[in-house]
Amino acid sequence: MAAQDYSEYTGKKVILTHSKDGENVEVEGTVDSANALGVLIKPKGKTNLNLIEAKDIVEVRFAPEKPKTLKAKKLAPVQYGQARQHLADRHGYALSDLVDYSEADAYEFHKTIDHSDLGHKHEVKEQAEAAEAAEAGESSEG
Repeated sequence: MAAQDYSEYTGKKVILTHSKDGENVEVEGTVDSANALGVLIKPKGKTNLNLIEAKDIVEVRFAPEKPKTLKAKKLAPVQYGQARQHLADRHGYALSDLVDYSEADAYEFHKTIDHSDLGHKHEVKEQAEAAEAAEAGESSEG
């Protein structure tokens, strides 16, 4: 049986199950270092690191984390000549669908897209800075 490489867990919060004295024990914490030989983990609430050898590891899984807040990125307005590439890069349109699309058609089509619930919105730089300042003012007042 090939040894599992645990390096993908380095720097991540995990729940590690290992055998200790014939019983399975769960440890939740952050992996300091890991490889095929074992895992060096800092248990939650502790200051010392524990070395768990690969032969004792039963299971390693990522610990559940609170989802991070998603915010739309602010991009400059799409200019004529950028629309086809923007539709491919930011809106996920296939290149094969855009190859026969004229730039003028792509530019006009992009104007019709509702960006209110997408991962980005287009703002002129001054508008974006004013919106960020207003947002920062709201968060510091609350």
